Amino acid sequence: MPLAIVVLLVVLIVTFRNAPRLIIFVLANQIMGVVLLPGLYQLTGLKLNIFTILLVPLLTGIHLAMLVHVATAFQRAWLQCGDRTEAIKIMWGEVVRASGFSALTTIIGLLALLSSEVTQLREFGVLGAVGMIMLFALTFGPSMAWLVVLFGGKIDNKDSQLPSSWGESWAVRMRKAYEPLLILVFFVVVIVLAGISQVRTDVRASEFLNRQSPTRQMIEKMDEAYGGINIVQLEVDSGLTNGLNNPTFLKYLQSVHDAAEAEKDVTAVYSYTQLMSAINEVWEGGKPGSFQLPNNPIKSALFSGIVNSQKAQLPFLTMLCDTNFQTAQLTLRTRDMSSDSYLSLLERLEKEAQSAAPEGVQVSAQSGIRGILEADRRIVRSQQRSVLWTVGLIGLVLALLWRSVDLALLALAVNLLPVGLIIAMQGLIGVPLNSITIMVAAVALGIAVDDTIHFITHWRDQINEGSSPLVAVCSAMRVKGRPIMATTAVLVGMMAVFWVSVFPPVVHFGLLLSVGLIGALTAALVLLPAWLGRQGE
Repeated sequence: MPLAIVVLLVVLIVTFRNAPRLIIFVLANQIMGVVLLPGLYQLTGLKLNIFTILLVPLLTGIHLAMLVHVATAFQRAWLQCGDRTEAIKIMWGEVVRASGFSALTTIIGLLALLSSEVTQLREFGVLGAVGMIMLFALTFGPSMAWLVVLFGGKIDNKDSQLPSSWGESWAVRMRKAYEPLLILVFFVVVIVLAGISQVRTDVRASEFLNRQSPTRQMIEKMDEAYGGINIVQLEVDSGLTNGLNNPTFLKYLQSVHDAAEAEKDVTAVYSYTQLMSAINEVWEGGKPGSFQLPNNPIKSALFSGIVNSQKAQLPFLTMLCDTNFQTAQLTLRTRDMSSDSYLSLLERLEKEAQSAAPEGVQVSAQSGIRGILEADRRIVRSQQRSVLWTVGLIGLVLALLWRSVDLALLALAVNLLPVGLIIAMQGLIGVPLNSITIMVAAVALGIAVDDTIHFITHWRDQINEGSSPLVAVCSAMRVKGRPIMATTAVLVGMMAVFWVSVFPPVVHFGLLLSVGLIGALTAALVLLPAWLGRQGE
């Protein structure tokens, strides 16, 4: 949090050094937004959880970005004309439409999470969208009053100086570098595709803990020393009270036990048949080969009677069967393995056991961490769909707003590159695609496209006013270059809140989203001038 505050203050001081009162404007409105968000969430009736808590710094950063766009546009107009009312009018015409488009695409990215099967992620999308609507209304509603309070009616601006702009020369250089940039994009695409092919879409239970976590260290040590940490119970229901002691059922249960032991990934199996075999060994005086199930019904009945009479003194018995001796529980131990391997093992054992089961016997393996891993896998699948929805809806909305399919496709292409880079990084550095990190792609696309929208909207307005493509690009760089850089710095600074989390998926969320935002900034300031500056040639 201190790092985020420092980054924010540095960005604001540098950006508004020519009109320091705008720092007060940004901070005052930011505080208003932070104060109102909890109340808004209270009105929705939805509660914050491990997913939705991420919205607080995320929406705070987006709100800051909107305020910076407003303040930079006002600063430039104020220094040019020296009239507050005229400056607000100029700012409004320059910013509100592009900011509206940007807010809309962010809302689309958030609402795409409604396609998720998981309630918490759907709540994340709804709360995020509602928060965006409120913050947009706040920014272009009550917040405008601060400009009236902080700035007088008119000033003598003859000595005022506009910040020097590097935008025009940069735009010309990018236009000239068009061919080398195409080659660079090709190599980046190759790297992205290579990285995406390495993405791990399964998770290990221990990866939800920090590497320095005592719990994770204990888990890894136990996994190494004691034959594994994954424990699951395969429940076999005989369908009858005292059905466990039926000789036919015991033989079947022993076959399931043997099949589980034969699996190379299973390090140990504990079952009711082991207890009966141990009693038989004692009964036979420890003879070689006597550790087996009793070979006649009389001995089976006798041994089950012994177990039943002593069950109060055998607390471990509840791990092997229920109190009515109807359901047996085979406890399987495996080493730490990927979720796909673990779930595949359980599904295979469950299917084989059920296929060989006597009539009336039911087999289930739903306990242990299986439920957690299956839920996470469902989340990942549903979020992959949400990314596709996000891309399609944002493209459609931009095509309608700009009345240009070409510009909409350009905006998507420019921003899919950094989003692809995020996913590729996950593959290259080994970050698993889990229920938290999968949200990055949809959220990053919704936010990252904002820079592109501001740039293209200004470029298109200049074209409509009769400017040439190159002049329009130079104007867009001069007017939008500095705000785009400032807003990206603010958003990355806000992501620093996630970097200090002790929960690895949240750390990965913050780092990957930061990389995506920086990538989107680079793409907007490099690829857009190179492409748009050559339109019509």
